[in-house]
Amino acid sequence: MMMKSEKCSEIELEQSVMETMKSQNFKLKSSEAYNWFVSLFGEKISHDLVRSVCMLLSEMISQAFGRECYRRKKTCFFWANVHFNEIQQYLSNHSISVELTNGVKIPILPFRKMQFNNMPNPLIVKPEKKF
Repeated sequence: MMMKSEKCSEIELEQSVMETMKSQNFKLKSSEAYNWFVSLFGEKISHDLVRSVCMLLSEMISQAFGRECYRRKKTCFFWANVHFNEIQQYLSNHSISVELTNGVKIPILPFRKMQFNNMPNPLIVKPEKKF
């Protein structure tokens, strides 16, 4: 029975995140975080990639990235958007390398802000294949 109550609290947490997204009128394609991911990886971004990048960034900026955020791709983007200023600040001086579940390593180098729209300008985007 304890498992069921824990599951209910997870469901409640997920519902809370979804309600927050709705109350903040979160629009995925117009969010800074989504546009940053697209500038790095293109429009066909997998949930695995977004989740992996967010998990690594959550450790780097010391912000919780719980199950209620990582279960859905849209909530991953929402989490990244909420913490986008901290992510920008961290990635202004640091590079990270994300290793996906299939073993592919993707480097993300420090970026600088573009003058015309305040979006990050990625310096490298090509994934490295692990042999």
